[in-house]
Amino acid sequence: MLSATFLDQFIQKGIDLIYATEAADLFKLINRYERLKSYLGFTDDTALQQDIDRTIHHPNERLSFYHKIDSFVKVDKRHRVRGAKALHYRLNRLYERTPILLAENDRIKKAIAELPQDYLEIVESTLFSDHFLPLRTFWHHQDISTFTHVLDVSLRAYKVAKRLKLDYFAAAHGGLLHDYYKYDWHLEDVRLTDDRKIPFFDLHFFIHGPLAAENVSEDFPHLVGPDPDCVIRNIISSHIPIIALLFWKYPRQVRCHQSWEARVVSLCDMASSFGIFKNPLKNIGINFQGPIARDFLKSK
Repeated sequence: MLSATFLDQFIQKGIDLIYATEAADLFKLINRYERLKSYLGFTDDTALQQDIDRTIHHPNERLSFYHKIDSFVKVDKRHRVRGAKALHYRLNRLYERTPILLAENDRIKKAIAELPQDYLEIVESTLFSDHFLPLRTFWHHQDISTFTHVLDVSLRAYKVAKRLKLDYFAAAHGGLLHDYYKYDWHLEDVRLTDDRKIPFFDLHFFIHGPLAAENVSEDFPHLVGPDPDCVIRNIISSHIPIIALLFWKYPRQVRCHQSWEARVVSLCDMASSFGIFKNPLKNIGINFQGPIARDFLKSK
């Protein structure tokens, strides 16, 4: 049984990490666009980092800072300056991300407190590990983090696998780690990288399963080990969105035999992600006004 103090400390660690990740990502975006850094008047990286760290904790200052950057980038975007279009997309997604992740705190705390004890005993060491916590900082789909999504998939898969008399230990861990990638795909994996198209089948949508399996091998070797036939490894590497099978050129290196546990996790993944279809434009980043401009107009 988890104590209330432990849960509060766990949630606070997530909050601190969300703010730290936003500051790091915003600093990275500004540094990748030299014209913007000059426009903001920062010649020293330390001063820029300190200003970002201070600003993001105050909603009004945060909005003003983002709007100042967004206004400059939109002018460059209209003049077709290289990199401006990709930066505009990333900046708006980063601006939206933190409030969405922070809004999850109570929901995550309640969900963890209500986890079945037999399930918690299986995944506790993974769920509360320092390697796993950064999933709190990644925006998955709609209004949830990757952390919330994988926890939901894991619990669903555990219950189904137990009912079907499958390997529910593997299903629980495979569901928990099936999206164990170490980047926010809204910022790092877009169709435009500095306004240049990247290969379609190199998109996050297609390759995140094998990437997650590699990461799990590094951070949780006790779960997958060297055995290539490990069920947990098979679940993670072979799980794919069912819609991806519609593409007849789907990369062969990603296709592989699915165990029954992997099929269960893939179906639970689709069931958990079904909310994406309620507002598909939001999930692929199409917003004709942009959330920064929208919120700035509301504040006036």
